[in-house]
Amino acid sequence: NMDQRSQGFTAKFTELGGTVLGEARCTDNSECLAKATDILSANKEVDALYAFVGDYIEGSLTAIENLGLDVQVYVSCVDAGTAQYIMDGKVVGGNDGISLASYISSPLVINYLNGNKIVDENGKAPRLSTSPFRVDQDNVENYVKVFFSDEYAPFTKAMLDEMTAPGVTYRYYVDLVNNINLDYMLESNGLK
Repeated sequence: NMDQRSQGFTAKFTELGGTVLGEARCTDNSECLAKATDILSANKEVDALYAFVGDYIEGSLTAIENLGLDVQVYVSCVDAGTAQYIMDGKVVGGNDGISLASYISSPLVINYLNGNKIVDENGKAPRLSTSPFRVDQDNVENYVKVFFSDEYAPFTKAMLDEMTAPGVTYRYYVDLVNNINLDYMLESNGLK
């Protein structure tokens, strides 16, 4: 997974005129500060840092601060901690949407248990893929409401009921994953 993210990011970033100066891999959060310090010390002219997951933001921000660098920070898989850093202006932005697969998989299982087996046009189990959406200063507060509060949820009860309604089809799920984004979730929760 991380190899594919790295390859995809590097290919697109390079295509758009950027240069990747270095890459560090951590096996867990405890390694992040040391590895971020090492890579940033060797590349002090860096403009931006991109973390593949929110878990590594705190160590990266500490390394940037310790070295006195002015670096824009971006992240994939925004989590609650990263969202707070976006609110505070320490992280420019990131993306999320990866966790949506878990919200979609449960209704698929419920459909199966209810005798409505959702399969693709070839009779196979569906391979559905959600698209990431941007999280930045403009939408981070609503993002936090939808993903990290007790009052709202990425998929409302009405949405989940629709996803498990008798006769729901594969086409419904394809349309859902093609259209699901933060705005859709905000509208479903009455926040937009």
